[in-house]
Amino acid sequence: AALDGEKLKSFSFSKIERLRPLETGFTWDQRIDKQLAEEDGIWLSEEKQEIVLKVSSEVASFFKRRRLIANQFIEKELEDGGLIVSAKVGHPNQILPIVRYWIPHIRIISPETLQVEMEYGLAEYLRRIAK
Repeated sequence: AALDGEKLKSFSFSKIERLRPLETGFTWDQRIDKQLAEEDGIWLSEEKQEIVLKVSSEVASFFKRRRLIANQFIEKELEDGGLIVSAKVGHPNQILPIVRYWIPHIRIISPETLQVEMEYGLAEYLRRIAK
């Protein structure tokens, strides 16, 4: 993790090219250490978006056993054994791969646009492999 201007970003060492060591140093900032310690994933963002999911009873036990999503919180246990789960994420890629993995046992309730985006991506995938 490093500051890019005033924005904290995560960087992959394998993607860094043309590294140039400098003679200068940096000023340690305790606030950044605190933010990194509180993060529950690699997606750094000061503005988090709340995602709400409906998890079916068939897989609810997996979500109850351990956090499968960064910042996961079980909001409610449903009468049918399913769950309403929320999470605060910094980027859609923090949630979409997990939702795709658990299809057909999970659905994005909020924001609805994220569910639509995922469905569009799946339809596009199916269209491409059908050729």
